[in-house]
Amino acid sequence: MSDIFEEVEEEVRKDKLGELWAKFGWIVWLAAAAIVGYVAFSEWRSSQLQAQRAEQAAALEAAVSALEAGEFEEAQNSLQAIVEEDTSLSPLAAHLLAQSRYVGGGDPGGAATVLNDTADADGTAFERLALLKSVYLRAETMTLADMETELAPLISTESQLGALAEELIATKAFAIGDFARARRDYTRLSIAANAPAGLQQRARIALDTIPRSTPQQSPEGGDTDGQTPEDPE
Repeated sequence: MSDIFEEVEEEVRKDKLGELWAKFGWIVWLAAAAIVGYVAFSEWRSSQLQAQRAEQAAALEAAVSALEAGEFEEAQNSLQAIVEEDTSLSPLAAHLLAQSRYVGGGDPGGAATVLNDTADADGTAFERLALLKSVYLRAETMTLADMETELAPLISTESQLGALAEELIATKAFAIGDFARARRDYTRLSIAANAPAGLQQRARIALDTIPRSTPQQSPEGGDTDGQTPEDPE
């Protein structure tokens, strides 16, 4: 008798499963189709991205060859296209494009614009370096305060790039005659843990060159090299 009851219960379960499948089976098929479709799309997208990266890498290599051969117009056209595609290779292409405009076209302003558009203090290494190089190209026309503002995000990182940014500010201070500021910055850089050995050496050389006092302004607007107008020397 127990076998009969078990068989009946089994048939009842089968009937219920059949009803459920008939009612909701389309959902299972739809979910399975969605999974298969997603996997297929992911594989297709991955192959497309790989092909795109290979194409961009080839274009970048060709642009570098043109740049080395002095074919600056051709190099600039190829590099500009890569920059505008806004991919992982774009920041590197921007550096090369800036080089082409600066060296090949004698256009430091155009080079600075390219780098400034790419610069991002919180971005990749190439994007952070673009910020430093952009300020370097504009250093002569910038005020010390503006330079400090733009480079502050790099300096706050306490990295080697930050130390190079500090060196640029110290150089600007020296150029405008703020010797006290220049001496203070170079002194710190000469022993800074984040300053490369070459930078520390340059800082020590600069300290030997910087006058001990800030030049005084003469009535005509020039400086007197730290001497008063009455100084016979």
